[in-house]
Amino acid sequence: MKHLEDEKVSSSTALALLGQQAASLIPVLSQVVGTYVAFVGERRLIRIEKFMREISENFDEVLVIADSNRADVEDLTEMVLSKIILVQNERKIEYFKQLFTNYLSGQVDGNFDEISEFVNSLDSLSTVDLECLSKLYSESRVWTMREIKGELDENIYFASIDKLEKLHYLDTVKIDMTLEFKRNYNNWSFRITSLGEKFCNLILEA
Repeated sequence: MKHLEDEKVSSSTALALLGQQAASLIPVLSQVVGTYVAFVGERRLIRIEKFMREISENFDEVLVIADSNRADVEDLTEMVLSKIILVQNERKIEYFKQLFTNYLSGQVDGNFDEISEFVNSLDSLSTVDLECLSKLYSESRVWTMREIKGELDENIYFASIDKLEKLHYLDTVKIDMTLEFKRNYNNWSFRITSLGEKFCNLILEA
């Protein structure tokens, strides 16, 4: 029994140290990260530590945040951490890392509310959604549905287009309706909007 108790204590100590390490990687965010990791379990804590470590590697110098921006930065930090602990897809985590790095480095235009919406959008989008949007972002032109689709069932791509339209990340350029007034997606064309470009610039560009 004592042996099991010792193992439990040792595990708790290791988790506490891991939490401290995650919080210390970017000193200016240590308080909010430290508070947040106190409420999560081992797997999520490991994910947070890895995320914060990789973010810290993007900065050669100690990050400094103006007092006037501190509350917004801390709120966004907590929001991002609450998302990434639930993400299973590594590519999507990379998008979150790029978004957060660009935000911290001041390379993004936009107020806190807009950036928060981008965080929520990224959280809601599937890898197929992001693949479609990235394709439209890669060339500033009109894309046909046939060009956008990949190897999966076409209805998956139709659903992605619907979602991206609702977020105003793309515009419909050509609409072709059947006699039954149903959408014939294969004859539709799309282009990315300025808002979609701004979102992609945040998650894709270093």
